[in-house]
This record gives sequence, C-alpha cells and structure tokens, in this order.
Amino acid sequence: MRFHGARHDIPIVVVACTEALRQNSLHAPDLFRAVPHRTQHMALVCEFDAPPRFGAHIDLTAVPPAAVSAVLATFLRNLLRPLLGDPLIEPLWNWCVKPIVQREEARQRAADSAEEDARDEFHRTKKRPRRRRRRARARREEQTAREEEAALSATQVPVVQCLLRLLPTHCLSMLSYTFTFFAEVARFPENGTTLSGFAKMFGP
Repeated sequence: MRFHGARHDIPIVVVACTEALRQNSLHAPDLFRAVPHRTQHMALVCEFDAPPRFGAHIDLTAVPPAAVSAVLATFLRNLLRPLLGDPLIEPLWNWCVKPIVQREEARQRAADSAEEDARDEFHRTKKRPRRRRRRARARREEQTAREEEAALSATQVPVVQCLLRLLPTHCLSMLSYTFTFFAEVARFPENGTTLSGFAKMFGP
C-alpha cells in the first residue's frame, strides 16, 4: 500500500483493521479495551491467518469495533519478533526517552517546591499571593516549558531518525503506519485510549 508518499509492505490484517476502525469507530468508547465476542474474535483471527488470501476478502464494515481492535491487538502482540529489537531499545531510552522523563520529573519537583513555598508564605503572612502575580508566574513557567520542549526536540528528533534508519525496512514501515494510527486514535478522548495506554498494551 502507499503511505506517506511511498509504497510500504503492511500486513493485510493491519491495513484491514485500521481502515475499518478509521471509517466509523474512532469515537467508540473503550476502544481496544472492550472485550469482544470470543467466537467472532477467534474466527476472524483464523480467517486472517488462512492462506492463500490471508483475509484480503474480509469486509469488516459490520464487525463490532471491539472485535476489530482485538484482532489488530492479537496480531501485534504475537509478532515473531518485536519491531524494535534489543540493540535499539537502550539507545532510544538513554538518548530520547530518558531526557524527557528527567525533564518532567524536574518540572514536577519545581512545581511542588513552588507550592510548598507559597504555603509557607501564607502561613507566615496570612496573605494569599495576588492573582496577577500567580498569572505572571504561570506565563513564565509555560514559556520556559515551551523553550525546553523546542530545545529537546531539536536534538532528539534527529537522533530518533538516525536510530530508526537502522531498522529493517518492513519494521520501519510497520512502526510508522501503526504509530500514525495510534496517534489518530488518541485524538478522540471519548474512546478512552491514550498514547500511554498503547505503550502499555504493546510496549516491551
């Protein structure tokens, strides 16, 4: 199939399930968490596993979202090899993820410290900080956060790109396709599925 202007080899089951969910199910509550009808779920899994068509003939339009998302999740959880292998996990964590975690932890510590200072000042003076001062501090903190985000992105994005180019082509295609779909799903809060939720479902 063509994706992002290039041709990629994406498994039939992945394309079929994502396209069916895109059409009318991104708003469905408990997407990827609702329990499907077991018989229907397993029947679909068997159809997509059966040669020679591997499910290319299946129309998922009328299939409940719970069953479609369960089929997709079953395929992704049962890959013979992870899309991101061990050699790349550690550098991705150390160079790309860990700095974000450390930044968030430092930001939370600073927020906790500021709240504690404000509490101490109130107990000492019995006066609450003026609203104008609170708004000004919030604006400064927001600006600092944006600057930190931009600085990290400027260094981390090229690192991620270089590391992902080391992947086999079919793994990179699958990552790009599934991550794009996960981002689409997470844009609909009514389905209750977040990016962190996907990380817990399919992460190492």
